[in-house]
Amino acid sequence: MPAFFLTLIYFIYRYFTGKNPTSAAWPIYVASVALLITQIIGFITFLPLIFDTVTIFLFTACMLFISRQAHNTRKKEYFF
Repeated sequence: MPAFFLTLIYFIYRYFTGKNPTSAAWPIYVASVALLITQIIGFITFLPLIFDTVTIFLFTACMLFISRQAHNTRKKEYFF
């Protein structure tokens, strides 16, 4: 739920400042960043370090990397 709210706040901010995402992969990247931030906060505060939580954290980190690479590729296609 916190990742959803962080993503929502970011896109509301982008809407009111008049900035549009530069590619279709950008919303996935922002949602992955918000989820990764909430997982890090969860690890610091109360989440136990068991196999499931670490696996989901690593999956989110991989998704973050892949979506950033996709965004960079799509952004180049728009401008060139």
